[in-house]
Amino acid sequence: MINTLFFDLNETLLDIRTLQTIFEESFDHPGALHQWLTKTLFMSNTLGIVGEYKGFDALAEEALDQVFMENRRLPSAPIKDRILSQFRQLPPHDDVIPSLEWLKTKGLRCVVISNSTQEMMQEQLKHAGLTDYFDNTYSVGISFTDSAIFNSVNVLSPLRDFMANSSLSLKLSNIFSRFSFKQQI
Repeated sequence: MINTLFFDLNETLLDIRTLQTIFEESFDHPGALHQWLTKTLFMSNTLGIVGEYKGFDALAEEALDQVFMENRRLPSAPIKDRILSQFRQLPPHDDVIPSLEWLKTKGLRCVVISNSTQEMMQEQLKHAGLTDYFDNTYSVGISFTDSAIFNSVNVLSPLRDFMANSSLSLKLSNIFSRFSFKQQI
């Protein structure tokens, strides 16, 4: 029986597409947001492969500097601050709150895991109005590519048990509309 669900935070629960306008205004092309997110994820995964960790928020800032450089723009402190501030204030995807409410009616525990810092996770969850839907949050302090995430006894041993007893994937983005998850519980 499934009793706990684990969710990634950025772009699983929170809608990063809301940054599209500011990226288009700042870089004059629609691909800049994708470029930034791809770089941020690439940096996180690369660090994980070599056994290093840096918070997702710090990586987002470094990736933003690279996007400025690659687009032949001088890094502008006001634009950077605006983008990074909005990144901390992403709204949830449209189906997240109804999905979480439904999961709570089924008595399921909901937990957020992220390689963001605990401070950033709390800020993002609070701004998105999601804090009350989660029983716990964990900043794992490692990249998701690091197998140690599944061996951390004090943090994620329930995840290991959950994954061993379930055919569900860890990334449960937009769970009702995209995966027909409701019928599987």
